[in-house]
Amino acid sequence: MKETVKEKRLRLLILVIIVSCTAAAFLYRSQQSPQESTTREDDNHLALVLHQSTNINDYPQVVLYQNEEQKHVVAIYDIELRNQYRFHVKESAVLNFQPEELATDTSGEGFWAKTNTNWYYFNERLEVVDRSSQYRKASKSQISEKFQDGSIIAEHNGQRIDIPSDKQPLNIHSLATDGSIWLLVFENEVKIATVDTEYSQNN
Repeated sequence: MKETVKEKRLRLLILVIIVSCTAAAFLYRSQQSPQESTTREDDNHLALVLHQSTNINDYPQVVLYQNEEQKHVVAIYDIELRNQYRFHVKESAVLNFQPEELATDTSGEGFWAKTNTNWYYFNERLEVVDRSSQYRKASKSQISEKFQDGSIIAEHNGQRIDIPSDKQPLNIHSLATDGSIWLLVFENEVKIATVDTEYSQNN
């Protein structure tokens, strides 16, 4: 039976990223001892998209945070679309606090991290810089999620992915403006999901 255009567009290519390079950044160890903080299991993994891809040569950029043995590791990555979605580490650091939430900046550079009631701005070198909170964007997801027939359906810009409910990710993020590339953050791994479109097939 010939596959319809709709079926072809919705067919997913799930690339399981064991990412030794990502794990290396997450397991990065600082010689400095971070301040003690209370660990909250639901905040052990955070992700933020700093830049969405607009074409195959325009790599998305993300921030990933993980609590690893009480060390609060944060890193900025470029995801190399033409290199099997390799995570290229731009910067990494160990924070002295556990972020509860991440948000982008109106400038499109750097990001904000929240702890308790305070927000801190980090530049592209992961340095804390004084900056007015008026430049912080509201961290509102543009992705809709719903449960249907035992699956989690996420939609963005007309594209959708179906994720089995027994493999529910902690975070779902769109990496491309056309909704063709997705970042799925699980407890022990990161996955890239692509929707078959003309855009993704050119990779």
